[in-house]
Formats: sequence, structure tokens, C-alpha cells
Amino acid sequence: MIRNKRYRYLKQNGNWISILFLIGLFTILFFQVAFAGNPGEFAVIREDPAVKNIFKLKQLPSEYNYYYTGRSNLPYAVIGIDPKYTLNSKHWNKIESADQIIKKIDHLMPIENLRVIYGRILDRDNNQIGLWFSEYYHTIIIFGTNNRLTVYSPYQPNDRI
Repeated sequence: MIRNKRYRYLKQNGNWISILFLIGLFTILFFQVAFAGNPGEFAVIREDPAVKNIFKLKQLPSEYNYYYTGRSNLPYAVIGIDPKYTLNSKHWNKIESADQIIKKIDHLMPIENLRVIYGRILDRDNNQIGLWFSEYYHTIIIFGTNNRLTVYSPYQPNDRI
């Protein structure tokens, strides 16, 4: 008797149950993919004391393209990007001369006890694709098609240093 009721219920409402099951399955899969991400699409920043020495000796790679974000006299970050990559971001301004690169990095530290992060930007295979200079130790760097990079500004208005 119970089996017949269950069978009749499934026969009448089976399409809805199947649809709800599929929606639930796709929702779970979507969130797993969305939050797990693809590690090949993001770059990482690794702090490296050698980068600080490169800066102090004024031996920054001249082939890199350099950009800053923030105010021109008080930037939030300065990045150097390997010329194989094209920066795709409206939040970054190109720095044209070597003297300006050094000035921008010097302006990262207006407060004496402020810690500046000197780091390397690495791809998923730990190959260096750029340099990072900022009081912020993080940002989002996404690889796009045709060697395009999107680098978000590390500044968050509610951050407390």
C-alpha cells in the first residue's frame, strides 16, 4: 500500500523531483568551481628581501613596464611587469622614466614606521612575471587571454594599517 502511494507520487511528481535534484546538483557544482577557482588563472605575490636590495642598489629590471596606483605623490603600490604581459587595468598609471620609478617607490614610505612589501609576482609555475612594491601585501592578479594581466588596486578604503 505505502509502496503504491510512493510509486504514484513519484510518477505524478517525478519531473519536478528530477528538476529540483538537477538544480541542486548544478548549484553545488557551481559553488565548488566558483570558490575553488583555477590556480592557473591567478598570480601570487611573494615577499623577497632580494627585491629590496635590487631597489636599494637602483638595479630594477629596465625591460619591465612600471605602473603605480593611487595618488601620484603617494601611491598605494608600484608594480613592474614583464614585457611579455600587457596590463589590463584602468586603476594603474604607467611610469615612463627610471627616475620616476625610484621616486614612486620612495613615496610608498612617507611614515617612518610603515613597512613596505618588496616582492616578486609569480605565475602558477613560480616563474617571475613582475615585481611588487607596496605597503599592502596582497591584491588580486588574474591572467587573461593573450598574456593580459588584470591587477586590482590593493587599496581598500576600510583597511587599517
